[in-house]
Amino acid sequence: MSEKKTIRILIIDDDHVDATIIKRHLKHCNTGEIETEYASDLDQGLEKLAASRFDLIFLDNRLDGGVTARDVFERFAQENIKVPVVVVTGMGDQRTAIELMKMGAYDYVTKDDISPEMLEKAIFNTLERNALITKEKELEDTLRSVNFQQKIILDSVHAMIWYNDETGRIWQANKATARAMGLPLEEVIGKKVGELFHCDSEDYVEEDLAIIQSGKAKLNTIKQIQTVDGKRWFQIDKVRYPAGDGNSGVIVFALDVTQRQLAGEKMRQAEKKLIEQDRMKSRFVVNVSHELRTPLCIFKNIISNTMCGVLGPISDKLRNNLEIADRTIDRLSKIITNFLDVSKIEAGKIELQKSKVNISDILAEATDSLGGLAKEKGVRLSVSPLKKNLAFYGDRELTMEILVNLIENAIKFTPVDGAINLFVKDLGDEVEIDTCDTGVGIEENDISKVFHRFSQIEEQVGPGIHGTGLGLYIAKKLVEAQGGRIWAESKPGSGSIFCFTLPKWQKYMEQQGEKVSELLEKLPD
Repeated sequence: MSEKKTIRILIIDDDHVDATIIKRHLKHCNTGEIETEYASDLDQGLEKLAASRFDLIFLDNRLDGGVTARDVFERFAQENIKVPVVVVTGMGDQRTAIELMKMGAYDYVTKDDISPEMLEKAIFNTLERNALITKEKELEDTLRSVNFQQKIILDSVHAMIWYNDETGRIWQANKATARAMGLPLEEVIGKKVGELFHCDSEDYVEEDLAIIQSGKAKLNTIKQIQTVDGKRWFQIDKVRYPAGDGNSGVIVFALDVTQRQLAGEKMRQAEKKLIEQDRMKSRFVVNVSHELRTPLCIFKNIISNTMCGVLGPISDKLRNNLEIADRTIDRLSKIITNFLDVSKIEAGKIELQKSKVNISDILAEATDSLGGLAKEKGVRLSVSPLKKNLAFYGDRELTMEILVNLIENAIKFTPVDGAINLFVKDLGDEVEIDTCDTGVGIEENDISKVFHRFSQIEEQVGPGIHGTGLGLYIAKKLVEAQGGRIWAESKPGSGSIFCFTLPKWQKYMEQQGEKVSELLEKLPD
């Protein structure tokens, strides 16, 4: 790294904006000349890797099509691709990133904290570690037949490198080791590891003996070492090496990763704080929702009695205003119910009352309850005729809530003179219910987001159609609680189809019959 040379970097990221930001920051890195190429998916990345040489890859942790960095590493292993990889991850993904580093990632950076300095450090550490790993392989291949003491350790390497025998005594070390300990190199040679690094010699020797006896290297261990600058974190790799006189020892590579560890700890503390804040927010929302329910019920009753003439005759103008107020109270009640449902879902307190539910009946009930809302919007709401009578095994009330949320969402995003149609499919073991609309549609990149809590797709939200962003999230959780699946299919301008499945009643009865048969077989004759 002392000589500045051209570094070729491949960026694999499905988000062109994120890739552009990385490119912009790389231009300001003080690591020599950098050439970058961009791939929007794994296949394109593989093509570029086959066509050109790259020194490093910046890889997005999650690509389109559900492809994760884990999938990419498995594919790289199959293709025997050895280019070092830095994972680019979102906030809160540090655990995943650490797991990926165990699989072969050299480093990781977070999107929220990307800067030229962070990228420069990641490039430096990655190329430095890659040089160490390359050197490690060369040592394993070449130093077995040559006395290690006759070889010169590369003092240009910034990482600490030393060789100790099976008793923990250091035979050779590089200048970086001496600098870290604040000692002349000649004073480092001959010391026991425990004496030099102020650690437990017995534990260290026991670990080294295991490596010597098994011949298996121990890589990526994170430990604190006392240096002249205080305690610092190091990533330690150990490899067995047989000495020329027949004795065995261990080669140790120690790379300073203190800044990375501190950044990771800071991120973990931030995540812990966010979790606590989210818990407090949820508790506050539940408390406020409960407090609002009672006055809303009182207002609802007063308005209802007034419109029914209990308090005397009213003018048409007052009636119109009361109807507006009544609809507003209904919307507020719906919002409160959603907040309370989310609280129950996140607390794991959903109570299921499963039974046989006739699909024709529940679809009729759902369309009847929302027919007025659809008519008011100028949208046609219908159910395609069922070819045969079908039933599912689930909670009727929760399934009604799912249907209401999906139909209300379709009404919200379907323009005047549009149509919403409900279809039913027999999948054998499951029943699929589809809500198909002629609405504005959803961008492909946004489909996976619509089931997130408080999700609002900005391109679709217009005047009069804002919501809490909880309806589809609740629908997803209620479907999954009943053992079903839910997904969306859509294209901008072509409407959307929201589909969910539930276990078929006949399949449930077959399973119950099989369980009874198994119990009967176990009974004594």
